Amino acid sequence: MVLAVAVTAAGLMTCSGPSAPDLAEPDYNNPYDERGDAYIPAPDLNTRPLSNIRALEAVSGGEFETDYGKPVTAKGVCWSTEEVPTLEDDCTNDGQGHDAFTSVMDGLEPDRAYYVRAYATNETGTIYGGQRSFSTHDGRPEVSIEIKSKKAQMLRVKGEIISEIQTAPVTSYGVCYDRHPDPDRNSVCISHDGETGSYSIELEGLMSDTPYHIFAYAVNGIGTGLSEILEITTRDGIPVLTTTEPFDITNSSARTGGEITDDGGAPITVRGVCYVEGSGEPALSDSCVEAGTGTGGFEVLLENLSPDGQYTVRAYATTGMGTGWGQEREFATPLRDSPWDTDTEVVEVTSATGRIWMDRNLGASRAARSSTDSEAYGDLYQWGRLVDGHQRRNSSTISTLSDSDQPGHGSFIQAINSPYDWRSPQHDNLWQRVNGINNPCPVGYRLPTEAEWTAEIKSWSSNNSAGAFASPLKLPLAGFRSLSDGSFIYAGSYGNYWSNSVLGSFAQRLGFSSSSADMSSGNRAYGRSVRCIKD
Repeated sequence: MVLAVAVTAAGLMTCSGPSAPDLAEPDYNNPYDERGDAYIPAPDLNTRPLSNIRALEAVSGGEFETDYGKPVTAKGVCWSTEEVPTLEDDCTNDGQGHDAFTSVMDGLEPDRAYYVRAYATNETGTIYGGQRSFSTHDGRPEVSIEIKSKKAQMLRVKGEIISEIQTAPVTSYGVCYDRHPDPDRNSVCISHDGETGSYSIELEGLMSDTPYHIFAYAVNGIGTGLSEILEITTRDGIPVLTTTEPFDITNSSARTGGEITDDGGAPITVRGVCYVEGSGEPALSDSCVEAGTGTGGFEVLLENLSPDGQYTVRAYATTGMGTGWGQEREFATPLRDSPWDTDTEVVEVTSATGRIWMDRNLGASRAARSSTDSEAYGDLYQWGRLVDGHQRRNSSTISTLSDSDQPGHGSFIQAINSPYDWRSPQHDNLWQRVNGINNPCPVGYRLPTEAEWTAEIKSWSSNNSAGAFASPLKLPLAGFRSLSDGSFIYAGSYGNYWSNSVLGSFAQRLGFSSSSADMSSGNRAYGRSVRCIKD
């Protein structure tokens, strides 16, 4: 094969030459295979097929079908440019015994036809395996190629000269590339300076998201050797990232950010978070906060938000190829900065289910010492309301329903009409999660789910108020508050505890008395006890 190479003023080269021939492996065991030798195995000793054929060496060997009943004292292969080589020709000595063996034939001449036979000797004499034939390579360098990394406009390629002969040293070598697979075309070639062997070349100025065909070459006085042709597509340059769930949410600010897991193969010039008030898909034309450059994680502070607002955020990262986006995340700002209870002492207790709870109700001065310990009753919350004073047992009442998540006052709201909620319209997502809009629990705590309450009931020694108090949670009979007039009902005889779960227009709650305990749905305007679980 011949490859013409012309050096340009820019130090690049254009390469052309015929495509690589079909290198399918001959079937050496088929005497009618025109690509191989007419090989017929000997009755007792087989000559192994040729492998690793180079310009100056090749590999064969032998396998025995019998040990002849006598020890093998010498074995190997013999080769010659004439047929039927014997011990009188060049031979290897690969030890003794009748185990299979591998033989390396060296000192060969380039571009020559050879014949090879395995042999084995014992005290009786020498036998030979069947004859095989092969031709050494013509002496052009053998090269390989490997893609080490790829980016949007650059590929890093490793080339290696894996075989060359001393009589024809390599004079030039490098890597060629083209958007077409045929090396007969004038490909762009980059030469490499330095000692032969393994080398690395960066192909720059490529088109993003584009397939290229790449091969290595090496030239000596005999000709040009080519590697296999690799097809590789450059990266599209669009980053891959995620958006951080918003946290540290106040009535006017929130923190969020992103994590860039893949730069898309191009430098990130800017990254950050964009956000909009309400729902929608934030874009670069909306409010955005930048957070530097590069990959990895980053964090931003969103400021000057509106109290009681709903927001959607998306992280972004931009390269010269375009902008990648994280997923959309929604959050809400509260009406006030601290919607959680800050008066109740946080003392942890582990329940029989292995979960960590507060040991007392919100608003209670201590953990219960009995089922009817009034100092352990605590406050009574309407479902979904924040800590605004309405939960106090001495709070005033008002009959006007609220049209927002935070009414803006501390009065208990009476509800005398269906769906018997203090808020109109209803809002189902007020007490969910530790960062819920109106979560009244201390930092790190939240309302339990219906399933979490159900698991606790199953762990009690009895399904009633006695079991509730005997449990590690020591739940008292704190009573509840009427939704119609705000009066207090059943203190000392009935326990009523909210979950954060909703069912239609109702919310799920735990109720227990001296005779029973169960989960059921209740109107959200009732005032009930809150016991917080650690998130």
